[in-house]
Amino acid sequence: MGPLDEELVAAFQGGDVAAFDTLVARWERKIQGAIYRMLGSDDEARDVCQETFLKAFRGLGGFRGQARFSSWLYQIARNLCRDRMRRRKTPNWVSLDEVGENGPTDRGAA
Repeated sequence: MGPLDEELVAAFQGGDVAAFDTLVARWERKIQGAIYRMLGSDDEARDVCQETFLKAFRGLGGFRGQARFSSWLYQIARNLCRDRMRRRKTPNWVSLDEVGENGPTDRGAA
């Protein structure tokens, strides 16, 4: 199977950038699948997966190992998915032209 995730993380933290490539190769499909299940879009899953590994790359130097690497990575992906879903929601704006004295009116009613 090769080195454990913890060994790869320690190697990366020691300056071996190639260790991160091994982690990406090991976890990319699983992370992208989890993201797809949350967002339902292949394009978004690829984008958020890239964001996940970019964020992991930037933060791995400070990773303390209090959780498994995979748990930490999935949490990054979950948080990015939540952010993406929040951005999808648009506020329900009502035009002032459609608001009567008693609230919004239904212009389609006879």
